[in-house]
Amino acid sequence: MTEQEQTHACLGTGETIPLRGALLFGLAGLLGAVLCRADARAAAAADQVAQAELDRIVAGLQKRQTSLNSVRYRLEGKVLIPKGWHTRTGPPGVLPAEPGELPPEDYEYPQALTYILDFVNNRLRRECRGETFYLNKAVQFPTFEIDLFDGERLQRFAPRAENGNEAFTPGPLQPELYLQKHTYFGLTLNYEDEAVFLAHAKFPTTGRPPGRFERLFLPLDVGMLHWHGRGVVDGRSCIVLRTPAIGDQERFYEYWVDAEREDEVVRYRCLIDGRERTRLDIRYRTTPTGRWLQSFRAEETELDGSRGLSEEMTVVEFADDPRLSDALFHVEPSVGMIVHDAETGHSYQYRGPGKENVDVSELDRDDTNSLTWLAVAALAGLAVILAIAVLRRRKPRVAG
Repeated sequence: MTEQEQTHACLGTGETIPLRGALLFGLAGLLGAVLCRADARAAAAADQVAQAELDRIVAGLQKRQTSLNSVRYRLEGKVLIPKGWHTRTGPPGVLPAEPGELPPEDYEYPQALTYILDFVNNRLRRECRGETFYLNKAVQFPTFEIDLFDGERLQRFAPRAENGNEAFTPGPLQPELYLQKHTYFGLTLNYEDEAVFLAHAKFPTTGRPPGRFERLFLPLDVGMLHWHGRGVVDGRSCIVLRTPAIGDQERFYEYWVDAEREDEVVRYRCLIDGRERTRLDIRYRTTPTGRWLQSFRAEETELDGSRGLSEEMTVVEFADDPRLSDALFHVEPSVGMIVHDAETGHSYQYRGPGKENVDVSELDRDDTNSLTWLAVAALAGLAVILAIAVLRRRKPRVAG
């Protein structure tokens, strides 16, 4: 029988192929099976490497979390509002009817931030000096706010003398002190504050995230962190950790960690539907107790792809484990101060220790110059709330 006559039945078909072809076909199948097994083993090995890296990084982050008991930062820098940002993002029907973009050109203003964080006793003091956009008149005005949390109650103090200018003057019944305990409407930390938390590996991965104040400094939930890949930031090789998808919009959070340098989080990103919405780049400096925050740059991108707010801040003062007093995390109202209690929804005038406070609706003409101030104050307060909500929007956070 010649080679051409040698045939082999093809399995399950009844067709015939030359014997040499059958041998080659079998060898190809065997080789494919071997390669498949090799690929599976390589994938399993890669998964093991990724898991080992993730475990090592999580251990390093947990060590960072407990390296200091408390910290104080003072930062200075600038905020940039891109041309037309207020027009694109402002509430409809509130901005003046005049045509044109607001702001008409990129607008930049200075900002100063102070943080005192008590990691052990769950306390925070945050001071912010900057500007806010007054929607009704389409002008900027200077602001100074102090957020205080003593472990149980949140206060926001906005002294009248340091909030406003010739374009905007707070009404006499606009609160200077806001009290909250369980209702934290509008009084949570802003997206740029993430840099301070991330510098100390305070990840918002489980339960109530930083900024909700029931518990500021949360342990890492390793189930919310997955090895996603590798990246490079300013020439530094990083391991990219990513959270699972959150919500209907497929929202992901990424933490880029330099595992070769004390497991520093050097980049944070929020992605929605595959598009980057927030990026935070963090730089560190060496201190006797470790490498801590030196500066950061935060950038936002709007849903339509246009530029959002951006800011650059640099640490000008730093203290690790400073001495802390209770007075740093609480402010007492002064006599005559208007106070708003978010738990009851009422505003009142503080009359002093041992005296009964007076609801603002009961203040007479002599106290307010005119009862019309009630309406003026209400409108002014609403305008400020809208202004703060628009200009200082909070980014979405991970909630367990």
